[in-house]
This record gives sequence, C-alpha cells and structure tokens, in this order.
Amino acid sequence: MRVFSRFVLLFVVLGGLVAATAAYADPAQPDYKMHVLDPTDPVPPPGGPDYITGLSFQINFAACAPNELPNGITAQGCFLGFNRSNVDWTSLQFTFQNNAALNGQAPDCSLEGKDDIFSTTQCSFRGQYVLDFSSGIIPNSGSASAFFITEDGVDPALFGIGQATVTSYTATPEPAPFVLLGTGLLLMGWVATHRSA
Repeated sequence: MRVFSRFVLLFVVLGGLVAATAAYADPAQPDYKMHVLDPTDPVPPPGGPDYITGLSFQINFAACAPNELPNGITAQGCFLGFNRSNVDWTSLQFTFQNNAALNGQAPDCSLEGKDDIFSTTQCSFRGQYVLDFSSGIIPNSGSASAFFITEDGVDPALFGIGQATVTSYTATPEPAPFVLLGTGLLLMGWVATHRSA
C-alpha cells in the first residue's frame, strides 16, 4: 500500500511540474510588440499635441482610439508625437524599465509593413527593455513630422513611462551664407537706386 501511495504522490508531483512548465511563457516567444508608424492623417491627442523640441522625450501610452492608426492597423497603446526639434531624426532608441506588468516579457519590434517609418529594428531585454529603430526618417516640419509609437500585448495603463532618445539625426539644410549675403547686397542696391530716383 505504501508503494502505491508513493507512486500516486510521484505522479501528482510530475503532473504539477508538467503543468507549470506548460504555463510558463517561452522567453523566445514575443509577449508584446512595438512599432514606429507613419500616420496618414495625424490628429493631436485630446490632452494636446506632443510637440517634441529636444532630442529626448518621455513616452506615455494611452489607449488607441478607433481608426487612429493607418490602414486598419490596431494596437493597444498609442503615443502620437510631432518632431519640432529643428533636425530630421534618422534613428530612435526607447528604454523601458521592467515592471510588474511587463514582468520580463520578450519584446518584438519586427516590421509591421509599409507603414513602418524605420526599416531596421532591434529589440532586447537586458534587465530593462532597449528598442532600436533606424534606417528611416522623421522630418522636423510639415505633416510628415508626425509619428506613432505603438505597443500591443500589455494594457497601456500598466506599461509605465518610457524614455526615447534620438540617437542620430541630420540638420535641416539652410541657405548658404553666400546666397544670403548676395541677396542682401542686391536688396541694398535696389533700395539705393530707387531712393535716388
């Protein structure tokens, strides 16, 4: 009888281990996804537009509104920003601290499709989440300066605040000094000739 009860106990313990292993998320399997998308017709968020004037900013997700994202794309959390930094951004890096909601989940930033601004992406978890986006451009003026950062897989209210850093950029071309000088001299000459007339 003792042998039978030990066998039953061993069977229960092994069954519990199998169930626990099945319930544990595979760390190689992405648990949340993040993208940087190009909106077709950006609408400033209800709390006011995020006009970003520097080379770093905070990401605070809100629930995505219906039809907010381009081409029928859906996500749980959305951040809409506008580049007003006077430089064109060519790469971004996001850092998120691990928290109870993320719980060490595996991130994914594989491409969504033609609406992705950046064509090179890399996501990793090294005690904190580091997500890199490059090979694209977010201009600093006009409607093309708008961009979405989206996340899917975690309730945006639990996601926490992330830090974004522009890791490379190009200065907006300005008129050459000689062109400005020449224009000024021509204007002065025109004024001088019209005064004497």
